[in-house]
Amino acid sequence: MKQFTFQTPSNIRFGAGVSSEIADLLKGYKAAHVLLVTDKGVRAAGLTRNAEAAIAEADIALTVFDGVDADPRSDLIEAAAELCREGGCDAVVAIGGGSVMDTAKLVAFSLVGITNETKRGLSLSKPYPGHRISH
Repeated sequence: MKQFTFQTPSNIRFGAGVSSEIADLLKGYKAAHVLLVTDKGVRAAGLTRNAEAAIAEADIALTVFDGVDADPRSDLIEAAAELCREGGCDAVVAIGGGSVMDTAKLVAFSLVGITNETKRGLSLSKPYPGHRISH
């Protein structure tokens, strides 16, 4: 596959070896502590190894959340967000599929604060333990 960058408010990079370039992107954001969001299968397959190594080599602190499963439930999102807040993370990186991306986006969103208004927009106006975010 030919490498390319899909630029939106978030950076989504595709292509062989691009995960080893993550440190340069994080340095551009002046990130000091990163939460890497993934799932156990992706991590066990070694697909996060290059990114983890690049982050470590750049002296950026790293916390890994690899508990994502299909159609993540709200309590999983909240657990990842809490880990992020407790660790003082200032950046979120996702390596994996759609559920990993969804989880990472909601965790990153929580870093800037979720108000009652934004909760209504996300259909999360009431805390439902175990409620699935996507259908």
